Amino acid sequence: SRVNLHEAGVPEHSTTFVSLPGCTTVTSHRIGRQEEYIAITSGSQHYGMGSETLDFSGNEIPGDYSACFTVDDHDIQHFVAVVHFYFTGLNLTAHPGEIIGVTGPVACGKSTFGRVFLCEAPYGGSARFGGKEFSTLTPRQISATVGYLGHDPELSADTVQNNVLCGSEQDAMPYLAAAALKDEVNAMENGLETVIGPSGARLSGGQAQRLALARTLAHPRPVLVLDDPFSALDRSTEDTVFADLQAYAKDKVVFLISHRLYHFPRMQKIIFMDGVKTTVGTHEKLMASAPVYRQLYESQTSQKEDETA
Repeated sequence: SRVNLHEAGVPEHSTTFVSLPGCTTVTSHRIGRQEEYIAITSGSQHYGMGSETLDFSGNEIPGDYSACFTVDDHDIQHFVAVVHFYFTGLNLTAHPGEIIGVTGPVACGKSTFGRVFLCEAPYGGSARFGGKEFSTLTPRQISATVGYLGHDPELSADTVQNNVLCGSEQDAMPYLAAAALKDEVNAMENGLETVIGPSGARLSGGQAQRLALARTLAHPRPVLVLDDPFSALDRSTEDTVFADLQAYAKDKVVFLISHRLYHFPRMQKIIFMDGVKTTVGTHEKLMASAPVYRQLYESQTSQKEDETA
């Protein structure tokens, strides 16, 4: 089944405006992603703090949002929130077997994009899998559809094997091999039965990252979202893991979120996020039409050439 995104967008925060007689100052403070605290001053009178939660849990995000609530017993009418977005207007169709690269400058909304598929980030427009809107799926259906690896995955203070299998009855070694971790596990004092300590304290950063990846691969889903899975890996190990991922993904849609662009020329499509704007295309298209993408890619590849010169 395909993944279809049509005019997809995720709100970041809202700028608030209040119409109140004698009101001279209105300030807005964002708490988290959706909740706004409003401070209102009229002349020398400070009306204190109030709050209004913006709920965009449905499929459509309104262009404005009206509400009425009380700040220190003063009714405020004509409350309007103008929605700002992490990104908007994203259109993409992804087929099984495709690895879709997702990248952009720091804090552009890459991780937020990944959480759309878990319905942890309320979105506008449409995001569908097999014709079904993600926001209409139950938690059980989402869990059966999406495999997700966050950029800061948790590991349990258990054995290597139990961290990979999570109670399932299968061989952990093929998945450790796919994550380029098999040889290192075999070299550990107890192999698969080696206890890794709290949060993987006995592992290096790269080993912990690959163990979490092996766990994700061991529980296959038709849609796979990997958030920066190579950040702690050296280039050689990254090359190996990416090649294994290409073989693994032949019947899956994979969204690979990364700030490392070495393998982006080998991906079928790329989503480049810059501000609220999203551009979808091949590596060649983005090199020609997106100067910021070209600059990011060339800065990384030229650095690698300098290191090997």
